Amino acid sequence: MLPIARARGQVMQFVRDGEYPADFVISGDGKVIFVAIRRANPFRRTPAELEAEFRGLIRQISRFPGIGPVVREFWAYSKKGSLRYFRVEEAGLVEIGRDGLPLSCTGKDDPGARE
Repeated sequence: MLPIARARGQVMQFVRDGEYPADFVISGDGKVIFVAIRRANPFRRTPAELEAEFRGLIRQISRFPGIGPVVREFWAYSKKGSLRYFRVEEAGLVEIGRDGLPLSCTGKDDPGARE
């Protein structure tokens, strides 16, 4: 997970203590990206289903301002180590690629269908 994050910029990890919803921050390309990571089981679900399961975490990370250079992301991983990436927006989760761009902009298929 960290190599993917480091490809997008400088990474600062947080010690998980229950108070802070983000696991790390990525700083790069003029953005500050707060990222929360959790294991999703089952992994192949819609963004709405994942949002429902992780409602509390999504609510907490949504407290960070999501405007300007601040971006909020949720990363879900499977027991086999596959990752899916989502931007946390006011209207809900939007699936993105590992580069942070919406999947519709990358031309890639739904990564959730792979596993």
